[in-house]
Amino acid sequence: MPPHLRAQAAGYLEDPYANVPGNRVRLLRNGREVFPAWLTAIGEAKRRISMEMYIFASDTIGHRFGEALKAAALRGVEVRLLYDFIGCRDTSPKFFADLRAAGVRTVTYHAYRFWRPNFWRLFRRNHRKTLVVDGALAFTGDINIADEWVPLEDGGGDWRDAAIELVGPAAREIENAFLATFNKRASKRFRLPPQQLPSIDEAGNVAVAIIANTEEVLTALWHVYCT
Repeated sequence: MPPHLRAQAAGYLEDPYANVPGNRVRLLRNGREVFPAWLTAIGEAKRRISMEMYIFASDTIGHRFGEALKAAALRGVEVRLLYDFIGCRDTSPKFFADLRAAGVRTVTYHAYRFWRPNFWRLFRRNHRKTLVVDGALAFTGDINIADEWVPLEDGGGDWRDAAIELVGPAAREIENAFLATFNKRASKRFRLPPQQLPSIDEAGNVAVAIIANTEEVLTALWHVYCT
């Protein structure tokens, strides 16, 4: 990257030293490349899966992922899933109930309680789409799990989006961001303290900065907006 572009990119960081070196990065285009990579990673998981998804539909591709997560949990992998209440409003409740029954540790982000209305709770959504497997392999991007992102020839909507596959120490930072949200809502027995995550060996020569918004920042912005 030319120096002037590197300086411009660094300006988006509060701390340029937040770059984590030693990663291997690959661009995945559309569901045609993303879904097989995700399913393979889940199928090869040995210890832990951490998934955060805005839309997790109970359609054809959704059931493929559901079966993969259930199979991982049944073979002894710790599977944690955080999904957004509004993003998954059309997903069958039975779909997530079946995941829980198989041992998947599911948590809903900001489920709206209609008997106790709270507009702020409805306004705050979790649009992250991340997957971390065994702490060292991570994916992040803008593809949800729904048939809309499945290739046209496979019966999907062929929506265009991309994701990044990342191998190396920065995967730990993505999982840290996931756990910061998951642990606030999960029961104690499902939580995983971030300090228990092991260090990850370097896997490449790419430095990566993981920039994750926080609920504290969103709360502050909301108060500023309202006042």
